Formats: sequence, C-alpha cells, structure tokens
Amino acid sequence: MRIRKRNLFKLIIEISDKFNILIQDAFGINAKRKVLEKKQDFVTMRELDNTIGKSLGIK
Repeated sequence: MRIRKRNLFKLIIEISDKFNILIQDAFGINAKRKVLEKKQDFVTMRELDNTIGKSLGIK
C-alpha cells in the first residue's frame, strides 16, 4: 500500500510540473510560484508568531 501511495504522489508531482511548464511556455507565467506567493500573502502575523516567533524565542 505504501508503494502505491508513493507512486501516486510521484505521478501527481510529475503531472503538476509538466502542467506548470506548459503554462510557463504558453503564457510566460510560473503558476506554481504565483500560487505559493499568494499563499504566503494570506499568512497572518498570529500564525507567524506561533511558528517562527516560537522558534526564534521572540514570543
């Protein structure tokens, strides 16, 4: 079962990478990068304090 999950995960990553390359070639936009940037924009200061702040000993 674990091998199937690993192969499925690799297949999904491969397909998403190919799709990203296709979009980048067609439109000149790196879709994966845009999604990650938008995701980072929605992180609240409270979440940052709970994760990074704890690790740095700030809070």
